[in-house]
Amino acid sequence: MSYSLEIHELRVILDKFPKTTVLWAHCGVSRRVTPKFYTEMLQPMLKTFSWVGYDDVVLDGRKQPKAHWLELIKKYPDRFMIGSDLCGHFDTYGKTIGRYNQLFEPLPEQVATMVTRENATRLWF
Repeated sequence: MSYSLEIHELRVILDKFPKTTVLWAHCGVSRRVTPKFYTEMLQPMLKTFSWVGYDDVVLDGRKQPKAHWLELIKKYPDRFMIGSDLCGHFDTYGKTIGRYNQLFEPLPEQVATMVTRENATRLWF
């Protein structure tokens, strides 16, 4: 199945059920699936509707956030949140979640606050 088809199918569902909240974990990307121009494909979905193999997709070869991801997050700061897949063992949680600090540092403080806390608080509580 191609990404354009998956995005199309998701869009059909959201158009039909506009009050539905969808947590699109990893925005459909994984370590094995890294389509070119992905942020461009996400733009229309994020614009219309309310992360990602972080190391392989968001960071560059120097392990710094890619500019187009920073711009996308700044453009849609209420549509991103950070979390972890850790389950049942949390001894590495600090190290796991701390690696995102390099993403937050170049973002405006209000955007970083939304991504790190406010968006999840609004959604879950």
